[in-house]
Amino acid sequence: MGNTKNEKIAVIDIGTNSILLLITDIKGNDIVPIIDKAKIAKLGEGLIETNEISESAFNRAFLILDEYKKIIEQFDVKNVNVIGTMVLRNAKNGTAFIDKVREKFGFNIEIIDGKKEAYYTFLSIKYDNKIKFDDFIVIDIGGGSTEFVICNNNKINDIKSLDIGAVVIKDRFLLNDPPEYNEITDAKNYIFAMINSNIRKWKLPIIGNGGTITTLAAVKLQLKEYNSELVHGHELTIEDIKKLSDLFMNMDSAKRREIIGLEPKRADIILWGTLILQVILEFFDRGSIIVSDKGVRYGVIYERLYKGV
Repeated sequence: MGNTKNEKIAVIDIGTNSILLLITDIKGNDIVPIIDKAKIAKLGEGLIETNEISESAFNRAFLILDEYKKIIEQFDVKNVNVIGTMVLRNAKNGTAFIDKVREKFGFNIEIIDGKKEAYYTFLSIKYDNKIKFDDFIVIDIGGGSTEFVICNNNKINDIKSLDIGAVVIKDRFLLNDPPEYNEITDAKNYIFAMINSNIRKWKLPIIGNGGTITTLAAVKLQLKEYNSELVHGHELTIEDIKKLSDLFMNMDSAKRREIIGLEPKRADIILWGTLILQVILEFFDRGSIIVSDKGVRYGVIYERLYKGV
């Protein structure tokens, strides 16, 4: 049953690497995006070593949330949903972060588990107007985890969330910049083992979202300014992904910052997210992936609008 009244809804998605803001106008059963922003806070930086969010990460996040609160007030949005994912699930001081955010900004953060994260990702595809499949796999490569949703007849068959995100893999395997061959090999073997131990080898089309995948599309398309219309629905082939992986691994992070289409703050982790994607396609023996730039934040709104599936 759909929504029948007009209103604005905001969603803030606090991830391991990025914090995203989506503000939409709800008109009957239609979603009209007004603001769709992503800023990099690197909340998960050093999490593997310390199991804590650093003070500098707290401060980066607060600057972004302050900006987002002003935008929400500017558009007079009353319905605000704030969700937190892997970094807030796992960090020892995650509760302290949540309390500080409530105190400073009045936002109540809902911590969602990996399966709920994957469910929201599924909803973002189920109700998408451009990407249409009945049977498909959705993957969401984040900073802290990667979600897999297996869908048959446009319904969920299975959900898995694995702690293999771009930030986590970088922190676990990177010792040199640019990385050495053994670091790349060890990372790929680890990613494959995690997937092989937890995921069935389905033969289905793959749809992917998250900052790694949308960035790869932007780099391939050489977008000086990000363009959702060009990125959303774009097809990345395994050849595209291998070519970009080779490009990234032969540069240090400073040199990667000069690449057109690559947000400079993502330069240190883009290789590791690309390796995750490459291994996923090789595991499923797929030649390409369809890019979605929607994801969890859209799924939250679709759940509110359509009451889920």
